[in-house]
Amino acid sequence: MPSSGAIVVHVPVVVQGGELQFLYANAYSSFFEFDDPIVAESATLLEGIRLARDHGFRHVAFEVGCKVVAKAISKHVKDLPWEIQSLTMECNMLLHDFDIWEIEWIPREINTTAHNLAIWCTEFNVSGLIQVSTIPSYVCNSDVTGP
Repeated sequence: MPSSGAIVVHVPVVVQGGELQFLYANAYSSFFEFDDPIVAESATLLEGIRLARDHGFRHVAFEVGCKVVAKAISKHVKDLPWEIQSLTMECNMLLHDFDIWEIEWIPREINTTAHNLAIWCTEFNVSGLIQVSTIPSYVCNSDVTGP
């Protein structure tokens, strides 16, 4: 997570009515301040759940970059700090709004694009819904330093 507190909600694929759809071919970026990366990941997931709910999706798959958060949502982790517990409890409450949902942990080494997008959004102060077509191609590569 970039030190400036940029968060990119990574909700790349939504399954709607048996068909794959992308979230309006947009990415979403928001800026927050967190000292704890697990709190940041929990808040990111919560933001993604709200975004999918607000767009009316009923069948969703969320990819998170933190194994602890993925396990916490599945209630396989105990003794988490209260702030993480509070965020994951709110996530679980909102997940009841969906007909079908899943949360999967994706290691950063496998999914560098979300991390690169957070860095790019921080460097260029980009937030809100972002059309994917406006994101430079180098962001999708493992080197985010640009052209």
